[in-house]
Amino acid sequence: MATLYELLKLLSKLLIIRKREKNLPVRKGKQQHNGIETMYPRERRNQSMSIVYKRIDFTQALAGLIRYAYSIGYDIIIDWVLRNATAQKEMYDKGLSKCDGYNIKSRHQNGLAADLYIIEDGKISNDEEKYNKLHEYWEAVGGAPMVIFNDGRKDMGHFEWTY
Repeated sequence: MATLYELLKLLSKLLIIRKREKNLPVRKGKQQHNGIETMYPRERRNQSMSIVYKRIDFTQALAGLIRYAYSIGYDIIIDWVLRNATAQKEMYDKGLSKCDGYNIKSRHQNGLAADLYIIEDGKISNDEEKYNKLHEYWEAVGGAPMVIFNDGRKDMGHFEWTY
């Protein structure tokens, strides 16, 4: 049975092959981030492209983040990627989001954000230093900075894509 890492690596390769078949832009080249080979940053696609291609870019970057996390010894889980307006409003009402889902939409509603959590001793870690490492990588590949709420709380496990 393949590990999650092996499956994500295969998914990344398939997406690159698919882009080449459709003559879509392929990453410019490999780069290094803290000794880890990345395929980003690269030339970004046009802002007006369809949400599907934005989600492809996000998925590739997220796969890279997951590979990076495993390479530095973190066990992680993916919690929430796609969320509807009702669920988003519930998160907002609980003070867990800055977006209400209707007036201000979350990147989760377009599938351009994911919640990833580091697991230690069978529980979600609150080790800010470890999440900071993941966010440093994420920003280096084009992701948004860590969300900080008005009261200073940090949404450490939230990773969203920027366009």
